[in-house]
Amino acid sequence: MGAVLVTLQFGLLLLLAWMASARIADGPVSALAVILALASMALAFWTLLHNRPGNFNIRPTPHKRGQLITSGPYRHVRHPMYSGTLLSWIAAALA
Repeated sequence: MGAVLVTLQFGLLLLLAWMASARIADGPVSALAVILALASMALAFWTLLHNRPGNFNIRPTPHKRGQLITSGPYRHVRHPMYSGTLLSWIAAALA
């Protein structure tokens, strides 16, 4: 079920990005949308820097040998990749 939900999440995100791209082509994008999109990318990059290779899992089920990460964005946010995805959804909706 987790794989289905993740696939649905990315599919909807791509649909929203495609819909936003038509608006972006028509004219200027709000500064808030740009800031949120950049924050989303920065959070995702920061998260990937602090998660160990082989510990990262795109599905919401933990690895059997996974280790708890408490540094970087994980010190402040429980699910930084989901937070980054949510920020990108908001940025696309504003665009």
